[in-house]
Amino acid sequence: MSWQNTFNLIFGPGLFAGIKTGDLFRLLRNSHFVVRPRYGLRCLSAVGASVANSIHSRIEQQAFGRCLPQQTIPPPLFILGHWRSGTTYLHNLLSQDDRFAFPNLYQVLYPHTFLTTEAVNARLMSFLVPRTRFGIDNVAISWAAPYEDEFAIAIMSGLSPYVTMALPRKQPYYDRFLTLRDASPDELIHWRATLTSFLKKLTWKHGRPLILKVARPHLSDQAARGNVPGCQIPPHPEESVRSVPVDDEDVVCHSAVLEAAGHALRRLGAARDTAIPRDVRRVLSGAAPDTRRPPA
Repeated sequence: MSWQNTFNLIFGPGLFAGIKTGDLFRLLRNSHFVVRPRYGLRCLSAVGASVANSIHSRIEQQAFGRCLPQQTIPPPLFILGHWRSGTTYLHNLLSQDDRFAFPNLYQVLYPHTFLTTEAVNARLMSFLVPRTRFGIDNVAISWAAPYEDEFAIAIMSGLSPYVTMALPRKQPYYDRFLTLRDASPDELIHWRATLTSFLKKLTWKHGRPLILKVARPHLSDQAARGNVPGCQIPPHPEESVRSVPVDDEDVVCHSAVLEAAGHALRRLGAARDTAIPRDVRRVLSGAAPDTRRPPA
């Protein structure tokens, strides 16, 4: 384990790095202010960070509060998939396409303040970020790396199953937001407003359509109800996918993903192309993947 991981496990605010004081108070109240002694320093760190976040959030609101509500959100490109199914790899690949933008690690951890603080703080705190993803795997990480917007939703609204990373005893309560089917009407309105606000800030900053990685099964349900900005699920999924016949099997690929990934591959060049699995390269180039099975 790197020294950055050790330091963050003892002193770091973790998920609550970018939370505001009022939101942190409500989360702690919901857990009856129960904090184990071993996490006392982390809790104090989160409280201190929340005060700074609240101040910077007020400054950011005064600077951008008038223009952001008018910002339109171009239809995003969504990456759907279960955890540990390769969505991070695809997210990193598609982010090479300069026609799109994406939320990075700093922006999802500091969603209230990244417009005014990222340029300076990302440099000042770069030494605190480990080289790989916080003990999860060996995927390279930095403040500028693509990351899930779900962390921003957790910080801004608390309406996310990711809050259980910090408050595991309240897992049954926060698991309600895994699909949002059991969320109250007020919670659903708050969730949608939070997501819309975050996407508007990202769009204002980058001026391009967004690539969003969604590792939760709720998106299609909420899109069908009109709760996900820019996302439309057609009544017949076959209308939006391309099927490539391979012997007796079909390889189904979303045309927009294919186009963006192919563009990204061309930008990556031959040097990095060798790190991409052969079958992935074949599909993205329009060819059928090799599905032949080895002899028994």
